[in-house]
Amino acid sequence: MKSPTLIILQFSLLGGIILNTGNSLFTIKSLLITAPAILLAVWAIVAMRKSRFRISPIPAPDASLVISGPYQFIRHPMYSAILLFVTGLLVIHYNTAQLIAALLLALVLLVKSKWEEIMLINKFPEYKAYMRHTKSIIPYIL
Repeated sequence: MKSPTLIILQFSLLGGIILNTGNSLFTIKSLLITAPAILLAVWAIVAMRKSRFRISPIPAPDASLVISGPYQFIRHPMYSAILLFVTGLLVIHYNTAQLIAALLLALVLLVKSKWEEIMLINKFPEYKAYMRHTKSIIPYIL
């Protein structure tokens, strides 16, 4: 699967989940449940500013390896934030279609993360050592 396909799938599934949540998304309860995901995403973007944050899993030609901020704990904090956000939306507005879309999104993000790691290993030889002491998406677990 190529990068544009993964990106389109990722945003289509995420958009569908958000749209299916409806007005439930704009309540205090939903903001409290999704706040940790939003904060993690912002922290990852701030940490990534030196290396040019991109949606594509292909590193920018002038990118540098970022291992600070949330990247010191997990290699893909943006994917973690997306999954945490979607989990929060499932708590707010659960239905079977939402669950299926969330599982498909998790699969797309896992595939995208594996492909991104191949690109990062090719660009940064030190990435393999970084992989040995960090988890991919869930700190201390996965």
